[in-house]
Amino acid sequence: MTFALFGVLQGMKTGVADAIAKARADVQFVGPSVQGAAHLPLAYLQQLKSIPGVKRVSFADSLAGTYQKPTQQVGVLAIEPTSMWMTLVPDLFQVLPKGLEALRRTRTGALVTADAAKKYGWHVGGRIALSSSTLQNNGSGTWVFDVVGTVTDHEPGEGGLIVANYSYLDEARARDKGTVRNFYVVVSDPKRAAAVSDTIDRTFANSAAGTRTQSFRDGAVLKTLGFRDRTVFVLVAAEALLVCSLHNVIKRYTRGHQTIEVLHQLDLEVPAGQFLALMGPSGSGKTTLLNLIGGLDRPTAGEVIVAGERIDELSSGQLAKWRSRHVGFVFQFYNLMPMLSAERNIELPLLLTSLSSAQRKRNVAAALELVGLTSHAKHKPAELSGGQQQRVAIARALIADPTLLVCDEPTGDLDRASASDILGLIQVLNRQQGKTVVMVTHDQKAADYASRILHMDKGQLVDGAERSAVVTA
Repeated sequence: MTFALFGVLQGMKTGVADAIAKARADVQFVGPSVQGAAHLPLAYLQQLKSIPGVKRVSFADSLAGTYQKPTQQVGVLAIEPTSMWMTLVPDLFQVLPKGLEALRRTRTGALVTADAAKKYGWHVGGRIALSSSTLQNNGSGTWVFDVVGTVTDHEPGEGGLIVANYSYLDEARARDKGTVRNFYVVVSDPKRAAAVSDTIDRTFANSAAGTRTQSFRDGAVLKTLGFRDRTVFVLVAAEALLVCSLHNVIKRYTRGHQTIEVLHQLDLEVPAGQFLALMGPSGSGKTTLLNLIGGLDRPTAGEVIVAGERIDELSSGQLAKWRSRHVGFVFQFYNLMPMLSAERNIELPLLLTSLSSAQRKRNVAAALELVGLTSHAKHKPAELSGGQQQRVAIARALIADPTLLVCDEPTGDLDRASASDILGLIQVLNRQQGKTVVMVTHDQKAADYASRILHMDKGQLVDGAERSAVVTA
C-alpha cells in the first residue's frame, strides 16, 4: 500500500521505515472512506481542532513534476510554513527556522534538498520551472518556484524534493481547490488515542469525504509511514483509494426477442495507481466491462463509480463532460484523423476546452515529448509506423490529464517489437506518472506488463492477485 504524501512524489525514497524503527511510533492511519476520493476538504481543519483530546493539527499536499526532462522526477511537498509539520518528521527532514520564515514570506518560495540542489545546480535566489500533469488556472502545466533556502533530507532518493507553500499550490491549481491530501493530528493523551480516533470517524461519517481509521501497527502500513511523536494521527488520502468501483453490475442486450446477459452481478475494485489487465476469451464480456468503466455504455443494473462519480446515474450530457475530464481512451486501431498531423491529432481533445492556442501548443509539445515523438510532430498518420501512430493515440489520451487510462487491445495491430515498445510506455506512465490503467488484452505477454491480472469467463471475473509485473520496461 502506498500513501499520497510520499507515493505521489515520484522517483523518491522516503526512508520512513527507518524512521519508525528509530521512533517506535504508535501512529494511526485515518483515510477517506468515500470510494474514489483523492483529497480531503481543508474545511475539516477547524472541526478537527474542536474535537476533544486534539492538541494540534497540521496538513500537507503534494505535486509530482519533472525538471527539464521526463526522466528527472521531482516531488513537491506543499505545507503551511507556520505549522508543526516539519517537527513531526525529524528523522526525515530538518530545516532551519529562518528557512521556514523565508518560505512563509515568499508565495512562490521553495526549500530544496541539498542533494537535488547539487544534482540540478539549484541555489538560493534561483528559479525552478517544473512540468506537471497538474494544470494551473491558466491551463499551463509549468510550475515556477523561487529558491529561498535548503532542507536536509536524511533519506535522499534518486529524484529531488521541493518544500513549497500550500497556499501557492491551492490558489494556482485548476482542480481540487480547498483540499489537502492529508491532515496530521496530535492528541493530548496517548492513552486516549483510540477514543479520539473513533470520534474523528464519527464526526465525518456522514460527510462527502468520510474518514476511516487504521493502526500503523498493521502490516504494510507500519512499513510505509512513521513519526517520532507517538501521539500523532494521520488523515491521509491514499493512492490506494479506489478509482473504479463496480457493485452487482448486470448488463443485458436485446436482439430481437432474445435477451442476452453479458455481465452477471459483477463486482470490481481498481485502486488508484494500479495497472490492471483484463483477459478472457472472445465473448467473455471484457470489452463490455471496459466500456462501462469508461462511460461509453451503461449497466442494466448495479452501480458504476469511477473517479468519485456514480456515472451510471449521469445524463448523456453529464457523462460526455465526465469522460472528457477523467478518461483517456487508447484503441487497437488508433482512430487518428488521417488529414491531420500528429500534433493536431493530439490537440483535438483540447479544442473542447477554454485553453488558448498558445496554451494548447505548449501542452501538445509536452505530450509529444512524453511519448518520444517530438521530432514527428508534423507527420501525418500515413507517414508514421504502427507503433508511432499508437504513441500519438496515447499522447492524445493523456493530453487532458485524465484520471484513468482505458486501453482496448492497444497492441493488437502491432508486431511484437512495436507492441513491447507501447506496453513499456504504458507501464512507465503507470509507474512514473501515477496513471491508473485498465487494459483489455488477449495476449499473455501484454498482460505481463500489468501489476494485476483478472480473467473473465462468461460474464464473471475470476479472482486475480496484485503482483509485481513479470515484464518491466
